[in-house]
Amino acid sequence: MKLPIYELKINDAMTDEAEVNYVALVDAPAIKKDFIAFKEEFIEPSKGEHETDFIPRCISYVVNEGKDTEQATAICYSIWEQHFAEDSYNDYPKKASENAQAALNYAEKYGWGDCGTPVGKIRANQLAKGEKISRDTIARMSAFERHRQNSDKPLGDGCGRLMWLAWGGDEGIAWASKKLEQIDKFAGTKISIDYDDTLSTDRGKELAKRLIANGDVVYIISARQDKEGMLSVAKDLGIPESRVYATGSNKAKIEKIKSLDITKHYDNNADVVKELGSKGEKFKMGFAITNEDEHIISGCLMEADLPIYRNNEKFGEHYVVFSADTIKQIAIKFAKKHYQSNVNLMHDANKVVDGCTMFESFIVDKSRGIMPMQGFEGIADGSWFGSFYVENPKVWEQIKSGELKGFSVEGMFDYEIPLDSDQQKLKEIELLLNSLS
Repeated sequence: MKLPIYELKINDAMTDEAEVNYVALVDAPAIKKDFIAFKEEFIEPSKGEHETDFIPRCISYVVNEGKDTEQATAICYSIWEQHFAEDSYNDYPKKASENAQAALNYAEKYGWGDCGTPVGKIRANQLAKGEKISRDTIARMSAFERHRQNSDKPLGDGCGRLMWLAWGGDEGIAWASKKLEQIDKFAGTKISIDYDDTLSTDRGKELAKRLIANGDVVYIISARQDKEGMLSVAKDLGIPESRVYATGSNKAKIEKIKSLDITKHYDNNADVVKELGSKGEKFKMGFAITNEDEHIISGCLMEADLPIYRNNEKFGEHYVVFSADTIKQIAIKFAKKHYQSNVNLMHDANKVVDGCTMFESFIVDKSRGIMPMQGFEGIADGSWFGSFYVENPKVWEQIKSGELKGFSVEGMFDYEIPLDSDQQKLKEIELLLNSLS
């Protein structure tokens, strides 16, 4: 299902309560999510779980969901291979495929009997078709060497020869042993990067480029519900789709990072970084210290037409957006009411900051030559930027240490009636075009 989109509005009346009345300094700016549909999840491999443990568990689960055994088996192998797709290969010898096909031909004529497991039979089909197999699968092929003593028996004399061929025979198992050695020798460090407010920024992209140039294996692991909105950036950076994960929540994101044995994860969310311990690295981007000697910070206060995910008791799950016109009204009203020194920490009314004043404010309008700050080049026209002079020494130390890293405006706004389906589609197209411009 598509979540409803609400446009937040204010009016020009100076006495109206619908307005931005504070700018908060926060450890993570507003969560950004694209327009997405929730996807159906089946079952994922657990950390450290082997293929022969996962496949039967998965098949049982999927059969209970209403699929027949053959469908369930195909689904589970697809999930397994996709889970490890970044380490998938199909450069095994042609003879390995022929050996597997020979096993299938024999089984079709005489049956499998008591030979093999569902895993071995599926493996024969994969090899015969030339499909990609994961590093874990290659490791199991290599481990099949222990059955070599049965490999020379004729077909029909027990199960040894049949299953030896099903797993690729002499050529397939020899290839697996060498391939496993190569993979483990040349594998780079696994490093993952969150997307929103991290890889979506120019600074985040530069970080990814440096890591890739260094030979690291870079993943995109986000709490988004769907990965479609991240794929164009992944393609530009040369990160394969198989290394792009949309986990649906921060909890699932943390679990995915751990299950993939990621060495380092960059994220703007302080809670995620804290939960990951030594694996977590805080990404600092929300605002920039533009003059350390003069204690000046600058950054984007509100981004035009940016879908922001919200979930509250009244409206449930939904998105809100601020149009360029609304942001302009907000900036004007903010100035007319002399709110330039209204600053707090983490949206806490009990943590109002003294000694922090907005002295510079502008709305991006490229047609008038008013450009966004460096590092925000791709941001939409109508976005609001500001600079603050920070005299408060305690707050300045929190900014320098990275404890505070971004702006987040707060106030009371009017919710417009959600768009109908046709209007919502048009709005999605408009927002997509804005993001590409």
